[in-house]
Amino acid sequence: HFGNRVLFLTVSQSPNIEDMRASLWGFLTGGGFGATNHVSIGQTQKKLVILDDVWTRESLDQLMFKVPGTTTLVVSRSKLADSRDTYDVELLKQNEATSLFCLSAFDQKSVPSGFSLDLVKQVVQECKGLPLALKVVGASLKNQPDKYWEGVVKRLSRGEPANETHESRMFAQIEATLETLDLKTRECFLDMGAFPEDKKIPIGVIINRWVEMHDLEEETAFALLVDLSNKNLLTLVKDPRLGAQYTSYYDIFVTQHNILRDLALHLSNRGKVHRRERLFMPKKELVPPREWERYSDEPYNARVVSIHTEEMSAMEWFEMELPKAEVLILNFSAANYVLPPFIAKMGKLRALMIINNEICELPSLEYLDISQCVSLSSVPGQIGKLRKLEKIDMRECSVSSIPSSAVSLTSLRHVICDVEALWMWEEVEKAVPGLRVEAAEKGSSLY
Repeated sequence: HFGNRVLFLTVSQSPNIEDMRASLWGFLTGGGFGATNHVSIGQTQKKLVILDDVWTRESLDQLMFKVPGTTTLVVSRSKLADSRDTYDVELLKQNEATSLFCLSAFDQKSVPSGFSLDLVKQVVQECKGLPLALKVVGASLKNQPDKYWEGVVKRLSRGEPANETHESRMFAQIEATLETLDLKTRECFLDMGAFPEDKKIPIGVIINRWVEMHDLEEETAFALLVDLSNKNLLTLVKDPRLGAQYTSYYDIFVTQHNILRDLALHLSNRGKVHRRERLFMPKKELVPPREWERYSDEPYNARVVSIHTEEMSAMEWFEMELPKAEVLILNFSAANYVLPPFIAKMGKLRALMIINNEICELPSLEYLDISQCVSLSSVPGQIGKLRKLEKIDMRECSVSSIPSSAVSLTSLRHVICDVEALWMWEEVEKAVPGLRVEAAEKGSSLY
């Protein structure tokens, strides 16, 4: 379509703008940079300008010339243009990912005859469609024996790097993107490592945490979240189950590619464990890391602590002193466990997030928010044990009935639910003086 009238410029993170403007103007006009300040429409020819690896809007603005007949294609890690003019490159499909991987591992687009198709398939699946991961891992496996491949598959399946080269090359390329972030935005990105992998995180959970942790206003926290999304460091997903009529941004969930989460973990885990600002347990283990226990006789500096364990008894928790911790995330992957005893000494704790905890064992709980829990069909039968519970928010929730023990919620004063759920609370309203049950408006905020 354009013939040989194509100019490809790699802009990069630190471009020489003046030289690029001169090259660009010469290409567009057929003369030097100062030759003319306009192009006659009669001289127009279709031309294509490709600006690759553009980092900032400022660089882009200085390289854009409005010349008739010219089309400009911008390639960037960040979203720099109007959304109507933006194409978001998707992760690779299985066949595309396999071809790219094979190019790096075998110098051809398909698996060589006689090589294990199953091994290739397993490695490609672990790369989750990310081109950078496919290229780096593929190159690291080139000319390696089957046994080496099998070891890499096991390490990748455990969330570990294929080898030291894999980790350093992967993170070095992605970490460069973080250099464009201001300090507060970078800190918020690192906080994302605390959440479980492959999960949709309600946006309200993240915003509440940033408001508490970084002294931000709610609107500023949301704008920061959008900025991270525009830089493709996380993804904002609107849950289609809620329908297009809902406009509150609390209907949105956050997801993050595993490799970006791994980068946040990698950067947070630098330095001695008791000196880190973030103390993250990245994947499920039987007990907390022994590295933590070795420093248990000293106070930890961590402000954010995230623990992911299986079944835990009181005896398996070792003592930890966390005088600065403001956020504690506990992800339990078992039916039976106890809360860590050191919570009682966390004097600065401002936010406690418990994943997988039957909540009736939290007798001091005052506020329960299960709004938009569309997969939750019931609440625990012993909910009446929560004698200090004052407020329940269950709007846009799929709970179909309230246990009879709810009449024992003597401190309950406010319930917010959908109109269709008002009938569930009739008996509780009769039994609990002062209780107000309110029907929420559709699409209202979670607050």
